[in-house]
Amino acid sequence: MNKSMKRILVFALVSVMSFSSLALLTSCKEKDSSDATDASDATSSDTTEDATTTTVAFDPTPLDSVCPGQITINGIEISAAEYDFYYYSMLANYQAYAAYGYYATDADGNFDLTAACTETGYEDLTWAEYLDVIIKQQIQDNVILACMAEDEGYTLTDDDQTQVDSFTSSVAEYAETCGYDSDTVLKAEYGSESSIDALTPVLERYLLALDYATAIQATYTFTDEELTLPTVYHILFYATSDSTEDELATAKSEAEAALAQVTTYDDMVSVGDAAVADGTAQEAQEYAGIQPGEMVDAFNDWCFDASRQPGDTAVIQTEYGYHVMYFVENAVSDDYKEVLSQNKLLAYLTELEQLPEYQVVMS
Repeated sequence: MNKSMKRILVFALVSVMSFSSLALLTSCKEKDSSDATDASDATSSDTTEDATTTTVAFDPTPLDSVCPGQITINGIEISAAEYDFYYYSMLANYQAYAAYGYYATDADGNFDLTAACTETGYEDLTWAEYLDVIIKQQIQDNVILACMAEDEGYTLTDDDQTQVDSFTSSVAEYAETCGYDSDTVLKAEYGSESSIDALTPVLERYLLALDYATAIQATYTFTDEELTLPTVYHILFYATSDSTEDELATAKSEAEAALAQVTTYDDMVSVGDAAVADGTAQEAQEYAGIQPGEMVDAFNDWCFDASRQPGDTAVIQTEYGYHVMYFVENAVSDDYKEVLSQNKLLAYLTELEQLPEYQVVMS
């Protein structure tokens, strides 16, 4: 019943270091040399020392730079390597989801950048145009936060430096396994402008921005009321706008009959289990800690009604059909503080993005 999750690719939600290592891992396709049927062929193309040594197939062809031009923010020139780094990282992320059918693919099975974007608010853009917007915003936010951090005397921590060093050493390790140098591997992963020297300041700015963002979020406080989330149990009798009038009437009748059997939470569970077991209901499930806007509108509105009390029941209709609802409780969720903190930070960044000094200037 969850709405489609918005994939807001901002600094706070993207771990560049771990993602980069993952991308490098997947690019160096390993196979066990013990599976090789011809030892002489294996040793001629790859180094093998024993039965457990791996050989690596790696295409060193550099990816094209896709940077749309010179980008300047607050007097800081953004390198093509930085733009490409975020582009190819995000593209790989979308490609992974496209492989599972979440997004459109082209004739070759790749994420279709020419298709219409399906992210809410960006439907008038293609995916290629959407990525450009999001990447520029990502870089803009990193610059804003890093500049503010520097103004307040922030510098990279020892842990930050360890992460940069770890990234560099990981690239070197994979490059050695592939039989190439680090810059060759990076160009094949993140574009022809990439190199260790070009990406090191990118990672340093990212980490400084993240440190400052974390410090800002640590100052945010929220009341118990703001951190309170509802838990509900529902039984879904499936019927959509494509259903016939008879099918809709049947689903509604079955939902009302189920509701008539419910007095307690235990009733709700047993009735739901039985309805799923005999095939009349599609789902019977508890949803704990529901966040505002997480569910479709009618479901959300019922859960967050100010008058809602434990034990309340009802039948409501959504685009998925008829739901028998049982309100379990409202409970304070400390985990929700992280969500509220991120939302508050994003709202703050949105304001800062409008300041003249932080505009993205293209030339």
